[in-house]
Amino acid sequence: YRDHALKEMHGLLHTWRWFVEDCLADPERGRDHYVADVRARVTLQLLLDHLGIDAVPADLIEEIQAVDRMLGLSFAKGEFIWDPRLAPAFPPDRFWWLYGQPLVSHSRAGDAGSG
Repeated sequence: YRDHALKEMHGLLHTWRWFVEDCLADPERGRDHYVADVRARVTLQLLLDHLGIDAVPADLIEEIQAVDRMLGLSFAKGEFIWDPRLAPAFPPDRFWWLYGQPLVSHSRAGDAGSG
């Protein structure tokens, strides 16, 4: 069970890293898909919580934290992004990425509307 869960975590991390890197490269597109794609990060956290930190290799935890730091470079805190009835199950101190969105570059947004 643990091995299967860890394999799933690696796959989710790969998907999440790809999405966050895409957000940094194209913030507007990333923001459009964030609400759905953040599920990978939520599932990573739920699996981590279920297995317990001692059962997860340190390098995997470090990789998750590195991607979180990448996201933090382009993140605006805000309201809970899913159905508000779910918010109590996802407190902001543990699920901060559900409380906001990636930033959209104002210069790009302004360029698109000018002319």
